[in-house]
Amino acid sequence: MKHFYLSPHLDDAIFSCGGLIGQQSMDDQVIVLTLFAGGDNLNWRRMEDFEATKAVGAGAGHLFYPEAPDRDDLYKDAVNLFGHSRISDDELVLELARDIKQLIGSGSLVVYCPLAIGNHIDHRLVRRAAELLRYPLRFYYDFPYASREKEPSTYLGFPEGDEKIVKLSAVDIDLWTDAIACYRSEFIKYWKSKDEIKKELVEFHNQHGGIRLIEGKKWKR
Repeated sequence: MKHFYLSPHLDDAIFSCGGLIGQQSMDDQVIVLTLFAGGDNLNWRRMEDFEATKAVGAGAGHLFYPEAPDRDDLYKDAVNLFGHSRISDDELVLELARDIKQLIGSGSLVVYCPLAIGNHIDHRLVRRAAELLRYPLRFYYDFPYASREKEPSTYLGFPEGDEKIVKLSAVDIDLWTDAIACYRSEFIKYWKSKDEIKKELVEFHNQHGGIRLIEGKKWKR
């Protein structure tokens, strides 16, 4: 079985599912594909991504689309970044879907994409692109947005599907903590230390007895 995680930015999939990815990589092939990883200024973040995915036993791939503020001045404003999208983004969704399909191919696989909790435009575009593809699809809760806001995307809501809960071990959570800490330039925006990371991860996990996923009904086997 192959597990493909669609990550809007260079940290989102590991932030949200690092412990689960580490657990899965013990038996299966796991690939984290970041879509908005473009720009020379992201070289160092791409290196952090390779380090973090390696820590949980996964492979990493990058598409070089620029992040929202770098591709459109509209999204330099935080209100717009988490607000309505441009009509022109519809074309970008189609491009993302095409590139994802080209890279992933076919076979025995499952694709994971963000629910877009928090409403970040890039998260919403990745989810919309994933929903165009005929793959078994599982939606993950965007962390730490899901830990702090707890609401579905205002624009997309929750998809139709069944909830799946995967319990992690203490070792899985420690590995998850270490992987998040590999993003040295980013984790400090949310936590002051690794101890703070682990504390929130444990609370997030234990609140529902594991990591929650939504198994999309549309393409469920």
